[in-house]
Amino acid sequence: SGDTKHELRDCLRYRHLALGLGLNLEQARVDFPPELAETAVSLHQLLGQSPLAEDLLAGFLVEMETLWARLEAGETASLMDEWRSVWAGRGHRVQLSDGIHLAENVDDAGVLLLSSLLGERRLLDSADILAWEMP
Repeated sequence: SGDTKHELRDCLRYRHLALGLGLNLEQARVDFPPELAETAVSLHQLLGQSPLAEDLLAGFLVEMETLWARLEAGETASLMDEWRSVWAGRGHRVQLSDGIHLAENVDDAGVLLLSSLLGERRLLDSADILAWEMP
């Protein structure tokens, strides 16, 4: 929609981004809290060795710079299509203050599309998510 394009264009005015990211490098299954032990994994577990944190950070920053350049070039739709093709949130139960919802998709602005257990659909661009449950 026109509003989405306007919002995305406004986002491009900003030259800085604060991003929080957690990456499990060397943990074993026993290192994770009980509620995560069955689903959390570290790169050491996946690769059989611990990659250098500096190499991971350098690769991450190069990729972020590439993505930012694509965003500035107006490739928002293709970026969001790529995101949706790998997004693992589809089908997850999301608990908000007004009840439990099902994550369906994200729109071109990255807004979460939810449906209630009664089938009512809504867009969620900001809220306090109390819990995000695995399917």
